[in-house]
Amino acid sequence: MQIGAGNTSDAEFATNNSIYGSEKSYTYDLYKNNSFRGLPILLKEAGYSTVAMHGYEGGFWNRCEMYPSLGFDTFIDCEGYEPTETHGWGILDEEFYLQSVEYLKKQPRPFYSFIISLSNHTPFEMEKKYCRLKLLKEHRNTRFGNYLNSTAYTDYAIGVLLDALKEAGLYENSIIAIYGDHFGLGIKDENNEELMTDFLGKPYCFDEMANVPLIIHIPGEIINERVSIAGGQLDFMPTMAYLMGFENLDTVYLGQNLIKAEEGFVAQNRYAPLGSFITNEIAFLMSSDNVFENGKAWFVETGEEAPLDGLAHLADRSAALIAVSEKYLEEDSIYGTLRANTAEEAGRRE
Repeated sequence: MQIGAGNTSDAEFATNNSIYGSEKSYTYDLYKNNSFRGLPILLKEAGYSTVAMHGYEGGFWNRCEMYPSLGFDTFIDCEGYEPTETHGWGILDEEFYLQSVEYLKKQPRPFYSFIISLSNHTPFEMEKKYCRLKLLKEHRNTRFGNYLNSTAYTDYAIGVLLDALKEAGLYENSIIAIYGDHFGLGIKDENNEELMTDFLGKPYCFDEMANVPLIIHIPGEIINERVSIAGGQLDFMPTMAYLMGFENLDTVYLGQNLIKAEEGFVAQNRYAPLGSFITNEIAFLMSSDNVFENGKAWFVETGEEAPLDGLAHLADRSAALIAVSEKYLEEDSIYGTLRANTAEEAGRRE
């Protein structure tokens, strides 16, 4: 989970551009006129059409203005969908996916589609007919219990999407990646910490709260593998670019290719003090007074406290990544940095 002030929209931004969103306000409004060179633009240059789809209002988080800057040719918002009933924030995922596939059938190929679903969103309350789990008594009428049922419905709806892609002849011609944007159950909300600690069998700490999924299907492959490296939304773009055949990325990116990387590193922002981070083995939460020695570290596997020895440079690295992202945005300097790097490389060749 690597989000700025814009929550879901900043997760989208980090996912497509491998740069952190702004901490000042939501990136989609502050920097809508910037020049970007993320995954949508790279794929457009490779001959792909690009489309974003979301069943909510296009003006929310200023998506309607920002998506063209990010490189999306088309944006279909709630005006393009016809729900038979609404749930929570809008159209149910099942209907959203089925109608989205109808658009994909007509999309010029090859295409890159970016689809943002709605149903699995706080407060996770669903009508009984959509609740697929029989909850334990202690989980009923809790946000944790609602989350379990909401997630079960989401799993079902993704199955509907995959079946629809197969029927449309798109499944075996598509790399499909599913990711989560931000946490579902806040540690301080209701009794989430107590219930999640019992459910997990270890303390429900920040790293578990920040844990979001990334699932990738590659057509024609029978690989069934779990990559246990620490990663975040910033790693999505270089990872997907690698899978799409890009040998080198001629753009600014701060994440890494998770398939080739040997060590994971996730700088945390927004919901953790500046300097916080997560690696494969250790999670570190900077203290609120920004004094490293007052921070807390623990082992990801067990939740047990870990020593701070040797971690200070990683806290500095985390803070630096956030700072450089903000600078790129403030100065709209992505293309300028690319030109400078190109000139420097040319000088070395000479």
